[in-house]
Formats: sequence, C-alpha cells, structure tokens
Amino acid sequence: MNMNFKGYASVFDVVDKHKDIIKKGAFIDAVNNFKSKPIQLLLQHDFEQEVGKISILKEDDYGLYVEGFINENFSKSNDLINDINTGLVSHLSIGYYDKGLNKKEEGITYIYNVDLVEISFVKSAANKLAKIII
Repeated sequence: MNMNFKGYASVFDVVDKHKDIIKKGAFIDAVNNFKSKPIQLLLQHDFEQEVGKISILKEDDYGLYVEGFINENFSKSNDLINDINTGLVSHLSIGYYDKGLNKKEEGITYIYNVDLVEISFVKSAANKLAKIII
C-alpha cells in the first residue's frame, strides 16, 4: 500500500549543519517549474533509490512544503514506512545546486536561489527543522 506524507524539505532562516541559511524565494524556480520538471523523491540522497512521487511542492512563510507518497513498488517501502512510523526516519533533506546568488557573511552562507534536484527521506538532516509530518 502507498503511504502519503507531508512535511517541510527545508525551513527558511535556520542555520543548518553546513552553516547555510536558505532564504524565502530560493525554491521559486523549482516551484514554478514543478509540473514540467518534477523533483525526485529519494532515500538518503541515493539516486538508485527513488521511493515515490511528490505531488505538491510550494513555498510558504515557514519553508519548502511538500506532499507526496511512498510507492509500494519500491523494494524497501515497507521498511521505510515502518521507520517513519516509529520515528527512526523523521526528517527530509534537499539536494540542490547553488545558482551562485548567495552571500557569505561572518562564516554563514545565505542562499537565495537554488536548482532543486531532489528531496530525500533521511535519518538526520542538515536543517534540524526539516521534518516529515505524517
């Protein structure tokens, strides 16, 4: 059985483990082009493990909101669903290329525009507030 999920793949204005801060508007190109250029949904950033599909991708005042489903045909879907339900996997994470429109200040990089490539289910995310909401 497919499992639906929702959550935040990134939260704005949070210093992450890489000393990056994603700013509102950074994902506007991905959101605007989502229908013609879908974003992959992966497990642990592994392109060999596409786990499902993203159906909604949007920015709000909090961050990059996402809804989708885990495909029951993914070989590890039962394990992943169990890990999410038990809290072992509770975060989302993004894979992107920086478009160079950032600013570095006092050791922190402010990111204003990215080319979003994928969103992953992960055990631990760089952005501690990027979480799955079941």
